[in-house]
Amino acid sequence: MAISNLLGSNLFNPVIIAIDDMACLKCPLLANVSPVHLVTIQSAIMMTGIAIVGLR
Repeated sequence: MAISNLLGSNLFNPVIIAIDDMACLKCPLLANVSPVHLVTIQSAIMMTGIAIVGLR
């Protein structure tokens, strides 16, 4: 159950952020994100991909 909670959170939160970014036309949210967070999102994507492959 902990794995599904982690995967669901890692997949659902970026969708909410993307929807919010599209809804706010005057102030794009992702334009204000620091490039330092690129490493964080890349590692989250890799870990999610590894977990999904491991479930198969």
